[in-house]
Amino acid sequence: MCLIKAKGIIMAFISKLDFYKSCLLRLDLNQFPSLKALKENQTDDSCLSDTDLDCYSSHLQALKEDMTIRFKDLKELKIPEWVVNPFQADATNADPNLVEELIDLQNDIEGKVLFQQIGYEAFWPKEQDKYPHLWKKIKLLLLAFPSSYLVEKGFSVVLQLLTKQRNRLQICKRGDLRLCLSNIEPDIIKLASSHQAQGSH
Repeated sequence: MCLIKAKGIIMAFISKLDFYKSCLLRLDLNQFPSLKALKENQTDDSCLSDTDLDCYSSHLQALKEDMTIRFKDLKELKIPEWVVNPFQADATNADPNLVEELIDLQNDIEGKVLFQQIGYEAFWPKEQDKYPHLWKKIKLLLLAFPSSYLVEKGFSVVLQLLTKQRNRLQICKRGDLRLCLSNIEPDIIKLASSHQAQGSH
């Protein structure tokens, strides 16, 4: 996922937290299926007290504040209109160093067809040689958004070591924890051949 998509998804989630909080305070529980089921299955109205609602509401507020702090740099990231929609953007409002290339691009009929077929994420890398100044500005925005994938994978591996399966693990076949988190395949034969066998005394 590139930074452009990540910004849209994360900012939408942060905005939804205000909506969820207002729904909760109005007792509109459609966004909270577990709470809705709890309320429908309880005969008295005390299952959701004001204290509970205040607690849930404060959790949503804390989550919003935390997300806003964590993704402050992503929120402040400025994405020019021509990056996502170069054929509809006003070229005269672009950076003066980019105007000529942007005008060339907007009059590139083949480029327009290609853009409509594959979208901006695949379009820009294909056209980087044709429009080097535009590419220089956009390539950082198309970087993959860092994820917690390796951290989650590491927790899964450690969790597996801490379960009852631990006694049945074949450590020599499973490999080192560091190797489980890497795509590098060790060359055991080469490593073993580079060491001299212990001589007898």
